[in-house]
Amino acid sequence: MTAQRVLFVGDPAHHEFREPVAWLSEYCDLTFANGIDEAVAQLASESDTPEVIVVAAARPGIVSQREVSSLLRRAPLARFIGLMGGWCEGEMRTGQPWRGVTRV
Repeated sequence: MTAQRVLFVGDPAHHEFREPVAWLSEYCDLTFANGIDEAVAQLASESDTPEVIVVAAARPGIVSQREVSSLLRRAPLARFIGLMGGWCEGEMRTGQPWRGVTRV
């Protein structure tokens, strides 16, 4: 069985994301993009899109819905996961959660 291709968008060295990144590195074919612009450029230059795109945000406001939508347009068949930091816990009640993204 081949490993799923995963694109991690965000800071993989952030203390809240180290364990998930370690797990993804072990079980997936993982590539990184430091931000949305870099991720869009990677998706435009590759012939195969990843099966999963993880957008990591340590706190609210780091990534906008507009930026997420630009990724969704570039990879419409990919599953999108929002890896949210501790500061994002109340966003489902009080903020504007990203549409089209499963939050964890």
